Amino acid sequence: KGGERDADLDRVAGARETVVLFESPNRLVRLLDDLGERCEAGRGVAVARELTKVHEEFVRGTLAEVAAYYRERPPRGEVTVVVGPAEVATSEDDVEA
Repeated sequence: KGGERDADLDRVAGARETVVLFESPNRLVRLLDDLGERCEAGRGVAVARELTKVHEEFVRGTLAEVAAYYRERPPRGEVTVVVGPAEVATSEDDVEA
């Protein structure tokens, strides 16, 4: 099971498109930390909590910033994680084209 999770996280880290994940509030900080270890520094993420409800909340930033936020304020309720795409390295040839 742990191997499957690692493979899934590696796929998210390498994705060139935005990825939406649903996670337990109890595992959110661990997920953000684990993604932070696999992704480039500054990778953007948004966490939406309690969508369409009275206590709806959105937190945006880098993986490290959002993990730190929720480490101080443990989340409750439904959690949706939106991970921005991986940066695509461009060469000088790509820029000139």
